[in-house]
Amino acid sequence: MKFKITDARVIIFLIYLVPNLIAFILSSSQGNILVESYSFSYESINGVIGFGYVIFSLIFITVGYFVFSNICYPKNKPLAELGYTQCTRIGFFIFIIQFLFIIFNRYYGLNIAGAEIDISASPVVLRYFFVILNPDIFFLIYACKSANNNLFKVNCVIYLSSTILRGWSGGVVFLFLIFLCRSNTIKIGLKAILLCCLLILISPFIMEIKWFIRSNGMESANLFSTIHYSEALYQFFEYLVYRLQQLTNVIFLTDRVGYFSLLYQQNEIVPYWGEILGLKNIYQASYPNALPLGQWLGGSIENTVVSWNSNPGLAGWIILLSNYSLISAGLAILVVIVSLFFNIYFSSLIGGEVLKRFSYVFCILYLFPGWMGMYINLLFYFVIWLVICKFLRVK
Repeated sequence: MKFKITDARVIIFLIYLVPNLIAFILSSSQGNILVESYSFSYESINGVIGFGYVIFSLIFITVGYFVFSNICYPKNKPLAELGYTQCTRIGFFIFIIQFLFIIFNRYYGLNIAGAEIDISASPVVLRYFFVILNPDIFFLIYACKSANNNLFKVNCVIYLSSTILRGWSGGVVFLFLIFLCRSNTIKIGLKAILLCCLLILISPFIMEIKWFIRSNGMESANLFSTIHYSEALYQFFEYLVYRLQQLTNVIFLTDRVGYFSLLYQQNEIVPYWGEILGLKNIYQASYPNALPLGQWLGGSIENTVVSWNSNPGLAGWIILLSNYSLISAGLAILVVIVSLFFNIYFSSLIGGEVLKRFSYVFCILYLFPGWMGMYINLLFYFVIWLVICKFLRVK
């Protein structure tokens, strides 16, 4: 017997709704929140407020997406599956920039998740080259458009290898969601269940490999030697739930909203619009000590200066800006609405049913966790994609 789901977006919605519900239940029953493996007590009212804002932001993004996708992708108009879905030119272009990106990262030791690295050792020209021609983003757009040929499979392997070498498990999630969106009907049968069970059983070893890569091989002697299987399996489930949810981060921020509001008022926090390409450099030139909200959040969790970010969530930004100024919060919501519309509009210019579905993934994986600058930057990458396709004469 097989269970069929005709729309991958249902699964994507549930993937982010269910962990937040679980996190709320666990936090309420235990009386504390788990944030980046640290436990904190919190005021129960802030737990309810945080949960309300998280659910509101998830529903708000979802409703906005479907409203604008119905406008930009009208039902009575067939979706344009452009001819270049089977053109090898764009596939070879993606292959080249991904391969160069791997060489760049390995040679200079850059872009390894969680690692503290001095980026000044690499040439500025190369850094900006990969910022403008972002291999990860362009692969995702390409994967929504490409036919299922050998070149596409090679590019998928390179993308997966690139993300694994950087110790970034998010690449596996993106690839999984790509294949979900490429499927017209998702069939959940015995094979799919057995595969999921196998992945769950080997998950402790996968996590060990991930941390090994992030440590730059410094812990090679202890690889797999310290695994207590049952404990590691429980930790994997805990890690999975708390990586997919935003609730505990939002509750942590809500409990300390006065502190973060003061930092924001003193220009110590880079505003959401300050993370947009171009504006980011201008803002940091004016306020060199300013850090992203996610980095301040991580620093507050560890009570020291950190180089990594903790997801503030769109809900966290709304709570922070509402405490700072209702006008600022209203403008932020307006920016979200406008960026939602234009991202979906530009994705419709590229065309295709798969990209229409995957536009929702972009909303959930960038906008919902609070990476508003990254989401707005997608506008830039969609335009660059259209220019590249024109230059390559891809039709």
